[in-house]
Amino acid sequence: MMQLNDRHNSTLFQNKDIVLAITPQLSFVKHDVLISSGMNGELYVYTISSGKKEIIKNSKNVLHYLDVFWIVLPDDQENQRKLWKAFYDSYVQYYESLINTANNISCLELFKTIITEKTTTLLEKKILDFGCGTGLSAKVFGNSDILCYDNNPVMRQKALRNGLKTIDRERFLLLEDELFDICIACYVFHLTIDKYDLMNIIRVIKKEGLIIANFYKCINENEVNSFMRENGQIPEKINIEEGTFGSVFMYRKAKYID
Repeated sequence: MMQLNDRHNSTLFQNKDIVLAITPQLSFVKHDVLISSGMNGELYVYTISSGKKEIIKNSKNVLHYLDVFWIVLPDDQENQRKLWKAFYDSYVQYYESLINTANNISCLELFKTIITEKTTTLLEKKILDFGCGTGLSAKVFGNSDILCYDNNPVMRQKALRNGLKTIDRERFLLLEDELFDICIACYVFHLTIDKYDLMNIIRVIKKEGLIIANFYKCINENEVNSFMRENGQIPEKINIEEGTFGSVFMYRKAKYID
């Protein structure tokens, strides 16, 4: 299969029906629903056969993502993580043109409101931005007391250009215990986050600290919340307008719940 170049990718975005998977062995292909279009990095790229869109749309293991892609999610979480990594490796250069930037900033502003309501002040609080992307948090929180982690080096470079301090995975895993007052994760937890990473987030947050995250289309909400409860974190759902930012949760260590 031929590698798709940037010009071809830009053309593909216009049809808003790009189907991505990490394996060519799909029942959709066998039943003539999908037609192979090549590869982009480690991702197999398909188009939908004429008149077959409803089959994809109504399939429980297919996610409509960013209004452009149809992601064929594997059943197991390890391969889901592999798919998401391959996706962002392949499409990171288009990230801010694909997302609704204003919506992401509004989500971060909600996080800031929650922090302000649940703590005495934002001043002098150390914040970890987990999965920082291109560093949109700088527009809401500033850049003085925020440290940004993203597994994608291109994302980190863009966040760095936005004036934020960034760390790679190696440094993230070596952070001191109870270093941060707050962790924010905006449009991240739906990406099948490794439980080892979740455990490290818990580890680096102070006993009285907060973790605030949203779940795009409520994906992986139950799995993450179960893990948090098992590790002493109490999830509290934040009431927001249905459909806005997916679902939003705040986590605190059990003995600090009022």
